[in-house]
Amino acid sequence: MRVSFLEERIASLTSPGEITFDNSLGDSKDGRNTDAFDVSADDFTISSCVVHNQDDCLALNAGNNVLIEDTTCDGGHGISIGSMASGKSVTNFKAARNTITNSMYGLRIKVQKSATGAKVAGVTYEANKISGISSYGVLITQSYPANNGTPGKGGPISDVQFIGGTTTVATTSSAYGLVIDCGACTGTWDFSGLDITSSGKGHSIQLDNAKLSGGHY
Repeated sequence: MRVSFLEERIASLTSPGEITFDNSLGDSKDGRNTDAFDVSADDFTISSCVVHNQDDCLALNAGNNVLIEDTTCDGGHGISIGSMASGKSVTNFKAARNTITNSMYGLRIKVQKSATGAKVAGVTYEANKISGISSYGVLITQSYPANNGTPGKGGPISDVQFIGGTTTVATTSSAYGLVIDCGACTGTWDFSGLDITSSGKGHSIQLDNAKLSGGHY
Protein backbone atom coordinates (compact mmCIF):
# COMPACT_ATOMS: atom_id res chain seq x y z
CA MET A 1 0.00 0.00 0.00
CA ARG A 2 1.28 3.49 -0.85
CA VAL A 3 -0.23 6.78 0.32
CA SER A 4 0.96 10.08 -1.19
CA PHE A 5 0.20 13.81 -0.81
CA LEU A 6 -0.82 13.64 2.82
CA GLU A 7 -2.60 16.40 4.65
CA GLU A 8 -3.28 16.50 8.36
CA ARG A 9 -3.78 13.00 9.85
CA ILE A 10 -5.05 11.50 6.61
CA ALA A 11 -4.98 7.89 7.81
CA SER A 12 -6.21 6.04 10.86
CA LEU A 13 -4.90 2.49 11.06
CA THR A 14 -5.32 -0.31 13.57
CA SER A 15 -2.58 -2.70 12.39
CA PRO A 16 -0.16 -0.93 10.06
CA GLY A 17 2.59 -2.84 8.28
CA GLU A 18 4.42 -2.66 4.95
CA ILE A 19 3.07 0.82 4.20
CA THR A 20 4.84 3.77 2.56
CA PHE A 21 3.70 7.29 3.49
CA ASP A 22 5.22 9.66 0.94
CA ASN A 23 4.67 13.41 1.17
CA SER A 24 8.04 14.28 -0.36
CA LEU A 25 6.35 15.97 -3.34
CA GLY A 26 4.50 18.34 -1.01
CA ASP A 27 5.92 21.46 0.63
CA SER A 28 9.58 20.60 1.11
CA LYS A 29 10.23 23.29 3.72
CA ASP A 30 7.16 24.41 5.59
CA GLY A 31 4.73 21.51 5.62
CA ARG A 32 2.87 21.29 8.93
CA ASN A 33 0.68 18.66 10.54
CA THR A 34 1.79 16.02 8.07
CA ASP A 35 2.23 13.48 10.87
CA ALA A 36 2.30 9.95 9.53
CA PHE A 37 1.02 8.28 12.70
CA ASP A 38 -0.81 10.08 15.52
CA VAL A 39 -1.41 7.36 18.08
CA SER A 40 -3.55 7.27 21.22
CA ALA A 41 -3.96 3.54 21.75
CA ASP A 42 -2.81 0.52 23.75
CA ASP A 43 -1.06 -2.60 22.40
CA PHE A 44 -0.22 -0.98 19.07
CA THR A 45 2.63 -1.89 16.66
CA ILE A 46 4.00 -0.01 13.65
CA SER A 47 6.37 -2.21 11.66
CA SER A 48 8.37 -2.00 8.41
CA CYS A 49 6.93 1.27 7.12
CA VAL A 50 8.53 4.04 5.06
CA VAL A 51 7.58 7.67 5.75
CA HIS A 52 8.51 10.84 3.84
CA ASN A 53 6.91 13.89 5.46
CA GLN A 54 7.57 17.22 7.18
CA ASP A 55 6.28 16.60 10.69
CA ASP A 56 6.34 13.70 13.17
CA CYS A 57 6.86 10.23 11.78
CA LEU A 58 5.16 9.02 14.96
CA ALA A 59 3.44 11.25 17.50
CA LEU A 60 2.45 9.08 20.46
CA ASN A 61 -0.01 11.14 22.49
CA ALA A 62 -1.21 8.45 24.91
CA GLY A 63 -0.99 4.69 25.22
CA ASN A 64 0.50 1.60 26.82
CA ASN A 65 2.63 -1.05 25.14
CA VAL A 66 3.32 0.72 21.84
CA LEU A 67 6.12 -0.38 19.48
CA ILE A 68 7.59 1.17 16.34
CA GLU A 69 10.17 -1.02 14.64
CA ASP A 70 12.10 -1.42 11.37
CA THR A 71 10.63 1.80 10.00
CA THR A 72 12.29 4.52 7.92
CA CYS A 73 11.45 8.18 8.63
CA ASP A 74 12.82 10.86 6.29
CA GLY A 75 12.51 14.62 6.09
CA GLY A 76 10.31 15.29 9.12
CA HIS A 77 10.45 15.56 12.90
CA GLY A 78 11.43 12.02 13.80
CA ILE A 79 9.82 9.77 16.40
CA SER A 80 8.03 11.61 19.22
CA ILE A 81 6.28 10.88 22.47
CA GLY A 82 3.82 13.71 22.98
CA SER A 83 3.34 16.44 23.23
CA MET A 84 1.90 15.16 26.51
CA ALA A 85 -1.18 17.11 27.58
CA SER A 86 -2.88 17.15 30.98
CA GLY A 87 -4.18 13.78 32.10
CA LYS A 88 -2.41 11.81 29.35
CA SER A 89 0.10 9.01 29.91
CA VAL A 90 2.51 6.92 27.86
CA THR A 91 3.90 3.73 29.37
CA ASN A 92 5.98 0.86 27.97
CA PHE A 93 7.03 2.37 24.65
CA LYS A 94 9.78 0.95 22.45
CA ALA A 95 11.45 2.21 19.27
CA ALA A 96 13.72 -0.43 17.72
CA ARG A 97 15.85 -0.67 14.57
CA ASN A 98 14.35 2.43 12.96
CA THR A 99 16.21 4.72 10.54
CA ILE A 100 15.65 8.48 10.82
CA THR A 101 17.32 10.67 8.20
CA ASN A 102 17.45 14.30 7.08
CA SER A 103 15.07 15.45 9.81
CA MET A 104 14.78 18.35 12.23
CA TYR A 105 14.62 16.02 15.24
CA GLY A 106 15.62 12.43 15.84
CA LEU A 107 13.97 11.16 19.03
CA ARG A 108 11.79 13.33 21.26
CA ILE A 109 9.86 13.12 24.50
CA LYS A 110 7.91 16.35 24.90
CA VAL A 111 5.67 17.24 27.83
CA GLN A 112 3.69 20.45 27.76
CA LYS A 113 4.96 22.89 30.35
CA SER A 114 1.39 23.56 31.48
CA ALA A 115 0.43 19.87 31.77
CA THR A 116 -0.90 18.40 35.01
CA GLY A 117 -1.56 14.75 35.75
CA ALA A 118 0.49 13.58 32.76
CA LYS A 119 3.11 10.80 32.81
CA VAL A 120 5.77 9.12 30.67
CA ALA A 121 7.26 5.90 32.05
CA GLY A 122 9.16 2.96 30.61
CA VAL A 123 10.70 4.13 27.33
CA THR A 124 13.23 1.98 25.46
CA TYR A 125 15.28 2.91 22.41
CA GLU A 126 17.13 0.04 20.72
CA ALA A 127 19.48 0.00 17.72
CA ASN A 128 18.09 3.02 15.87
CA LYS A 129 20.16 4.81 13.21
CA ILE A 130 19.74 8.58 13.15
CA SER A 131 21.58 10.96 10.81
CA GLY A 132 21.34 14.34 9.14
CA ILE A 133 19.54 15.94 12.10
CA SER A 134 19.37 19.74 11.90
CA SER A 135 18.09 20.78 15.39
CA TYR A 136 18.10 18.10 18.13
CA GLY A 137 19.32 14.52 17.92
CA VAL A 138 17.71 13.44 21.20
CA LEU A 139 15.41 15.87 23.01
CA ILE A 140 13.64 15.16 26.30
CA THR A 141 11.77 18.26 27.44
CA GLN A 142 9.13 19.27 29.95
CA SER A 143 8.98 22.85 28.69
CA TYR A 144 7.08 22.26 25.42
CA PRO A 145 6.35 24.17 23.21
CA ALA A 146 9.85 25.41 24.04
CA ASN A 147 12.61 22.96 23.24
CA ASN A 148 14.85 23.88 26.14
CA GLY A 149 13.15 26.37 28.42
CA THR A 150 11.92 26.44 32.01
CA PRO A 151 10.32 23.02 32.56
CA GLY A 152 7.02 22.30 34.23
CA LYS A 153 6.51 19.64 36.90
CA GLY A 154 3.09 18.22 36.07
CA GLY A 155 4.16 15.45 33.70
CA PRO A 156 6.90 13.34 35.29
CA ILE A 157 9.23 11.22 33.13
CA SER A 158 10.83 8.02 34.42
CA ASP A 159 12.81 5.01 33.19
CA VAL A 160 14.16 6.12 29.81
CA GLN A 161 16.66 3.59 28.43
CA PHE A 162 18.98 3.21 25.45
CA ILE A 163 19.72 -0.51 25.63
CA GLY A 164 19.68 -3.77 23.65
CA GLY A 165 21.67 -2.45 20.69
CA THR A 166 23.38 0.86 20.02
CA THR A 167 21.37 3.84 18.82
CA THR A 168 23.68 6.08 16.77
CA VAL A 169 23.04 9.78 16.26
CA ALA A 170 24.79 12.13 13.83
CA THR A 171 23.70 15.77 13.54
CA THR A 172 24.61 18.75 11.41
CA SER A 173 26.89 21.46 12.76
CA SER A 174 23.88 23.59 13.78
CA ALA A 175 22.26 20.95 16.02
CA TYR A 176 22.41 19.72 19.60
CA GLY A 177 23.18 16.06 20.09
CA LEU A 178 21.39 15.56 23.43
CA VAL A 179 19.17 17.92 25.41
CA ILE A 180 17.36 16.91 28.59
CA ASP A 181 15.19 19.60 30.14
CA CYS A 182 13.59 18.10 33.27
CA GLY A 183 11.52 19.63 36.03
CA ALA A 184 10.15 16.28 37.25
CA CYS A 185 12.26 13.29 36.19
CA THR A 186 13.18 10.25 38.30
CA GLY A 187 15.11 6.99 38.21
CA THR A 188 18.44 5.86 36.81
CA TRP A 189 18.39 6.10 33.04
CA ASP A 190 20.65 3.60 31.28
CA PHE A 191 22.08 5.35 28.22
CA SER A 192 24.76 2.73 27.56
CA GLY A 193 23.29 2.11 24.11
CA LEU A 194 23.44 5.76 22.99
CA ASP A 195 26.32 6.87 20.75
CA ILE A 196 26.19 10.43 19.47
CA THR A 197 28.90 10.38 16.84
CA SER A 198 28.70 14.04 15.83
CA SER A 199 27.02 17.04 17.38
CA GLY A 200 27.64 20.63 16.39
CA LYS A 201 26.35 22.27 19.59
CA GLY A 202 27.08 19.47 22.05
CA HIS A 203 24.59 18.77 24.81
CA SER A 204 22.58 20.41 27.58
CA ILE A 205 21.37 18.28 30.49
CA GLN A 206 19.04 19.23 33.35
CA LEU A 207 18.02 16.03 35.12
CA ASP A 208 16.05 17.02 38.23
CA ASN A 209 16.05 13.75 40.27
CA ALA A 210 17.01 11.40 37.44
CA LYS A 211 20.51 10.00 36.93
CA LEU A 212 22.22 9.02 33.69
CA SER A 213 24.52 6.05 33.34
CA GLY A 214 26.65 5.18 30.32
CA GLY A 215 26.46 6.44 26.78
CA HIS A 216 28.63 8.59 24.54
CA TYR A 217 27.46 12.13 23.88
